[in-house]
Amino acid sequence: MHHNEFQSSSSNPAAVDRMGSHSTHPRADATGVVDEEVLTYHEAALLFKVSARTLERWTREGLVPYIPLPQRGRWSGVRFSRNQLLRWLRRRTVRER
Repeated sequence: MHHNEFQSSSSNPAAVDRMGSHSTHPRADATGVVDEEVLTYHEAALLFKVSARTLERWTREGLVPYIPLPQRGRWSGVRFSRNQLLRWLRRRTVRER
């Protein structure tokens, strides 16, 4: 697989959503469900520009917000909300004094 296959079109702020809008905010559809991008470990690691192993460690240590998936046996996967990760990153950004 190539590196670009994992990048989604919504990582581009100017990407057009399926309704033709250029908004980067989640939108509710007719049923009221919010259309929010959910990322895998690999996609979230690309967003942060860190390795998937680093992101796995941060998740295990409870440093980043994540969504636990239903447990299957002893293993349970996780996903990440792109909006929550960006919000987390902004809160942690050190501002110039």
